[in-house]
Amino acid sequence: MILPGHIAVAIFCHRLLRLDLSTLIAAALLPDAVDKGLAHVLRVTPSGRYAMHSLPGWLFSSLAVGLWGGEKRRHAWAVGHLAHLLGDPGQVPWWFPFKQYEFPEAMSLSQFLTAAFGTAEAQRSLALETLLLILALLCPRAYPIARRHEACGYRVGSGKG
Repeated sequence: MILPGHIAVAIFCHRLLRLDLSTLIAAALLPDAVDKGLAHVLRVTPSGRYAMHSLPGWLFSSLAVGLWGGEKRRHAWAVGHLAHLLGDPGQVPWWFPFKQYEFPEAMSLSQFLTAAFGTAEAQRSLALETLLLILALLCPRAYPIARRHEACGYRVGSGKG
């Protein structure tokens, strides 16, 4: 998944779970910003899916955001970052650095951009993810899960239920 798809998933999470949208979007974009920046721009890591594409990276970043921004931001961050990982097809190094992974050789920035946007398959993915983003932006507000629980007599966030 690339930029439009990750943003669309963050918007859907916002509408469904009533979490902070800006935090969700930042968390959904962070793994690629860090890992792809380190691999394809600075060329210091072997892959565009590295430490921030792992469960330890998810946990560390979620805890750090929680310390800085509080529980609500931590929760939104954890959901957004995890949504990113679940949205990425193919190999995700879930347990890095605790498990060995075979990482493909890092591409240069121009090679990465050609692979991401210059092939027919990449252009189809971009078109589909852009359509998903348009749907996320245009669809009416989803019936949030929290509201469903309240309709069944459960009080969300009260500790009762």
